[in-house]
Amino acid sequence: MAADFSVEIVTHGRGGVIRYREGWHRCSLDWEFGGGNALAIIYAPPPDRWATEVPWAADRRDEVLDRVGREVIRQQCSRCSHVIHAGGVDILEPAGKWSP
Repeated sequence: MAADFSVEIVTHGRGGVIRYREGWHRCSLDWEFGGGNALAIIYAPPPDRWATEVPWAADRRDEVLDRVGREVIRQQCSRCSHVIHAGGVDILEPAGKWSP
């Protein structure tokens, strides 16, 4: 597990790219603003393609996406949470924010 990593968020309109760097390795993930309680959706290769598209982290998909989710939250929306799924990561609004 590498301790040295960075996450850069680049915005273009209603979306953009997230650049994850770990040592000399790089990974770019597209993102867009979400709807409902999803503040943002970060797209990542699904588990069956991850090893091919991100070979330097072939067995660490959840670790990398967890780092991305936590760092996006730290930089942009400290009260949010994240969930990892087959399509990537959802950044979620704080619980109860949209309750009547």
